[in-house]
Amino acid sequence: RTAEPSAVVATETDARQLPDRGMVKSHDCEVEGDTAATVTLLRDTKEGVQVLMVRKNRETSFGGLWVFPGGRVEPGDHAGEGDLESAARRAAVREASEEAGLVLQPDSLVWFSHWTPPAEAPRRYFTWFFAAQAGPSVDVH
Repeated sequence: RTAEPSAVVATETDARQLPDRGMVKSHDCEVEGDTAATVTLLRDTKEGVQVLMVRKNRETSFGGLWVFPGGRVEPGDHAGEGDLESAARRAAVREASEEAGLVLQPDSLVWFSHWTPPAEAPRRYFTWFFAAQAGPSVDVH
């Protein structure tokens, strides 16, 4: 596994309050760098919305950080349908399984954004962001 067991944390941050920081939020652009995909697993509870995050293994990229399950789109993710969105969906599903032990279907994911760090960033990932609904079987730690 590339991450510690999953943890669900509650958040009340309004997305409209998040700073832009120069990120590219459209898939209609050409970017040099690796393509990645991540899945934001959400669950609505009486206490508020819960978001699944995993803590990356300290020996991997972004080690020790709390992140959404995700990672690079690999060559095997391009099998079948040829478009990049389908490959990104397969990558997000694969990464959710590898990092958090989740079983998701590509068609259960809802695309909501692309983000790419500014050109001066030392490492750039053209990242597809997907959301999915978490069922009650996802444990809270």
